[in-house]
Amino acid sequence: MGYTTQNFSVTITDANGCEKVSHNSIACNNEDINTPPDGLLDGNPVFGAGLSTYPNPAQAYLILRAPLTDTPTDVEVYNVMGQRIYHKRLAQWPTEGWQIDTSNFPAGTYSVKVQAENGAALINRVVIQSSPY
Repeated sequence: MGYTTQNFSVTITDANGCEKVSHNSIACNNEDINTPPDGLLDGNPVFGAGLSTYPNPAQAYLILRAPLTDTPTDVEVYNVMGQRIYHKRLAQWPTEGWQIDTSNFPAGTYSVKVQAENGAALINRVVIQSSPY
């Protein structure tokens, strides 16, 4: 897809009627902006089906549950820019699920991807709120 640029203007007016206008551009230069470089959409993704993520919204932690077998499994979290911010390779999926410490994640929306070896990728969206601690 090449380059994608978004332009934004912000106007601030004070109580005296004085205005300040700021113009900003944000450019994305991924070859394909719909597929992050680390492959969020690899592995025939299944959105929402079979993957349970809670609490949602989360603050300090996120629990993942999925009907997976005892095969090696990758757990990944991507931010809205498509950057992988968390990755853990598990020798096998734990029957009790997996917990991620989200206390240091910036507030925002994230995609959680769980993929067992030779299986479809299970993906859910989650919201992380600022931790009250």
